[in-house]
Amino acid sequence: MSDWKSRRMVWFCLACFLSWMTAASGQETAGMPGATLHLGFDPLIQPVPIRKQTWTVVPEGTLANLHTSGITGQGLVSRQAMDGILLQAPQTGAPTAAFLRGTFKCFFKPDWTSGQGPGRHATLAGFGQWKVPPDMTGYWGITMDPTGKQLQLGIQSTTRGETLIAAPIQFEEDRWVEIAVSYAPEGTWIHVDGVTHGPGQGVSFLPPDRALSDTGLSIGNAPKGNQPVGGILDEVQWFNFPLKQVELESRQWSMSARVDDKQSSIHLSWPPTLDGPFAIRRRPQGQSRWRLLETEWKGFHYQDFAAALQKGQIYQYQVQSRSGKERLRDLAVGYALPANVHPGTILILVDETLAPQLQVELELYSRTLEREGWQVLVDQAPRHDDRDWSRNPPLISRVKGLVQSHLSHQIHQTRLLLLLGHVPVPYSGFRALDGHTRPQDDHRGAWPCDVYYGDLDGVWTDHSVSHTNQTSRFNSNLPGDGKFDQDLTPTLLEVGVGRIDFANMPSLLESRLVRSDKKQSNLEIKLLKEYLGKNILYRNKRLNFAMETIVDATLSPIMNQKIISTAATSAWATYGDDYGRLRSGRIFTKGNRSLWGFVSGYGGSQSLQAGEGLIETKDFKSSTMAAEVGFLALYSSWHADWNQTDGFMKACLSSKDGPLGVFSIMAGPWNLGRVGLGACLGEVLLASVNGSEKGASRAMAFLGDPSLRCHVTPPLDDVKILFSEGQRYLAWGGPQPDHPEKIHLYQKPPDSDGFEFFLSIDSEATSIGLPQEVASGTEFMVRQGEWIHSGSGSFANLSLGVVTRTP
Repeated sequence: MSDWKSRRMVWFCLACFLSWMTAASGQETAGMPGATLHLGFDPLIQPVPIRKQTWTVVPEGTLANLHTSGITGQGLVSRQAMDGILLQAPQTGAPTAAFLRGTFKCFFKPDWTSGQGPGRHATLAGFGQWKVPPDMTGYWGITMDPTGKQLQLGIQSTTRGETLIAAPIQFEEDRWVEIAVSYAPEGTWIHVDGVTHGPGQGVSFLPPDRALSDTGLSIGNAPKGNQPVGGILDEVQWFNFPLKQVELESRQWSMSARVDDKQSSIHLSWPPTLDGPFAIRRRPQGQSRWRLLETEWKGFHYQDFAAALQKGQIYQYQVQSRSGKERLRDLAVGYALPANVHPGTILILVDETLAPQLQVELELYSRTLEREGWQVLVDQAPRHDDRDWSRNPPLISRVKGLVQSHLSHQIHQTRLLLLLGHVPVPYSGFRALDGHTRPQDDHRGAWPCDVYYGDLDGVWTDHSVSHTNQTSRFNSNLPGDGKFDQDLTPTLLEVGVGRIDFANMPSLLESRLVRSDKKQSNLEIKLLKEYLGKNILYRNKRLNFAMETIVDATLSPIMNQKIISTAATSAWATYGDDYGRLRSGRIFTKGNRSLWGFVSGYGGSQSLQAGEGLIETKDFKSSTMAAEVGFLALYSSWHADWNQTDGFMKACLSSKDGPLGVFSIMAGPWNLGRVGLGACLGEVLLASVNGSEKGASRAMAFLGDPSLRCHVTPPLDDVKILFSEGQRYLAWGGPQPDHPEKIHLYQKPPDSDGFEFFLSIDSEATSIGLPQEVASGTEFMVRQGEWIHSGSGSFANLSLGVVTRTP
């Protein structure tokens, strides 16, 4: 049980809360709402599920306390004495509810504004009674002061009492806010609408069990009924572990869409933490004019039934609070996008010093790309000179010429460039994006700039930046030295660029090669072969990752916001509003096989200080150290400057079972949500750079294959040519996906350079007759389509093709 719901202690959704009853013995009553949510565990503490305490509702909690205008359905009213909910602990057995380590979370809409306040102390949740020594009997409570300006968590035992944390709050009358109070021995935190306060003092003692059994647990009031909060509560949840900033702030950045095929509509969702009413706009992608759909929409869901919606189109939606207090939210939504039978052209430039040793693997990889419909071009390029920079500018110019000559004419299709090996590395800029400007750790100057190769017509200058870096000679940038001036891309990119480069990794020599092979060039070749191997396994759906995103945010709350916002927007666009698919976790722990991993920490060129502690490049020579997520995003210093000896980004990419792509997202902006529309990573790079109004950073570093996508449909098997009664047939078999689209057929005559698409047929078909005039040696390829429903709409995704040849 590793999914999100299994980690919860209790989820009181107050629309059904009062009908949820459990027996005092702790056994679940059959058929009651939410019964299965009583099992919870913290994977960082308990490796298996543990049973948490069950509660019953005392008669004071009646349907009269429910209000029809909750944030989603009915909400709990607590305005007068005896309003709220009182939960009675079982009379047998010790309570095991999570008061030592956990999170209380709810939505609250006050009848008052801070300053005016509820006019008395108000209790969100608690048990026992706060008393003056020496009469203390035990207390645990989350309360607000009479003015409504402070929220706090306090605890009393029979011998001591503490206010563990108190945070300033600013509430507005009749406006929903999201409140979460997390607590543990390590510290306490208060989160209001995603803004984190803390840490406060940790929980070092608890009230006696009797304090809880004597009064019961109250929600929205004190147990005596004399401290109503003065408003409406909804979606009250209690977790048996402290929620991290990831879970608590992710909804601040979320927006998703769902295509309803039966009703021919698009259903939008956004977080209830936003301040409505909302203006909603739509336009077809590529057009400049917006159509205003709603001006005063009250709610957090919107269903677009417009007759103007057409299948096969991408629509952009905007949702904006009419109050002007919230940022604009936008999302590109695909409405039943058709299969992309010919995704575009990819140019592979191979380090000429490594090409002979990679010939077999490169041929297999190229054929694999062709089986995805790509036009594949392969050429050799010179190798970067790490000892003498002055030799590199003409080499970089030569590589740029190769890119222009191969890709300048494919204007109306996706164009990608894969640099395989230590192909010359362009450098550009002056600004230290990670803030390191002191003499002892100066990071100002030129950084690696592969996006230069993706700009076919921009002007890159080399005359204005003059900086000698005393920390790293690679970063020095002087006029006329062949390193460019630009901090931002000067024009739009035409080509999405990726790189697979394992040069200069001496720390990995001991583990990856046998004694007789311990040369850097042999290691480099071995790592390149391993990468191409895992790449092909992934495309064949034989290297799999869970469709979820894990985030390890270890910096300060303010510094973590960028990585959390990037992770949340991409997760919602990829998975939709399934909160369980975005969670906090450890990236460099074996077995964490999530599709995406995001980590923020303190970086060095060869290291990262994150949740697991200090991780260095040399640690990757151990079999116990690996990054096993599919795609890894780093928000950390130094890592965008990846072309270092034992560079940390290269070490991550070298993990045997993942990742397939490593990003540095400190430089940006990155719009990773495009993968929810079936885009490949190169298209994500293009959309990110070209969607920035002011230009994107020259250091948008991506190591990996730009043609990879996040959704993989399993290929067919047993494709063959059959003869029956003088007729030739192309036949195939294999398991169908859950949502089959069509079968797509391609052919490649003996004298042709690539496969050409020629027919799509019903997904239930298993064969098709071939014309008599088909030439001997003609290759046929079969791909199956699958409808993917993501948080960005729906699209047809194609499997890798399976090929057979006519005799």
